[in-house]
Amino acid sequence: LSVTAPQMLKPYQRYSVTATVSTATPAELAEAGENYEAWVKDYYLQLPLGLPARVPQLAEKVTEGAKTPYEKAVAIKDFLHNFKYSLTVKPPPAGTDGVDWFLFHERQGFCTHYASAMVIMLRSVGVPARLAIGYLPGEFDEASGTFIVQAKDYHAWSEVYFPKYGWI
Repeated sequence: LSVTAPQMLKPYQRYSVTATVSTATPAELAEAGENYEAWVKDYYLQLPLGLPARVPQLAEKVTEGAKTPYEKAVAIKDFLHNFKYSLTVKPPPAGTDGVDWFLFHERQGFCTHYASAMVIMLRSVGVPARLAIGYLPGEFDEASGTFIVQAKDYHAWSEVYFPKYGWI
């Protein structure tokens, strides 16, 4: 789901968002299986053309002992936790795959780098995933009872599809 305003929001302009939160436990996700619907497999397992072979090879190595999609997601997440978080990274050279650059050269980055790498690695091992971009909740304003969301609240994350549970 994407919420897009028809025009640029002005400072302090209000909008409302309704969301759902999954209550699925790690055990339930581990047992969700791989019975993906066709629309999930057809779209959310696609990989970029020209993706360097060492990216899927790394994903296979990282998830080697994982048996379920959930275990694969956890293994990749844990692997990426070894990278340094930094807001001051240089972009990859022109013509270089961004995920490959992050995984094998920079080994540091911010939310977009981590989320992109996780999505590509998951898809490489047959786990449907997507990149989500949005905002953190911002700061709660007691006086108005609302959250103030600013540009600094920008965030990107990866989501994994689990049968019966949807996007987690």
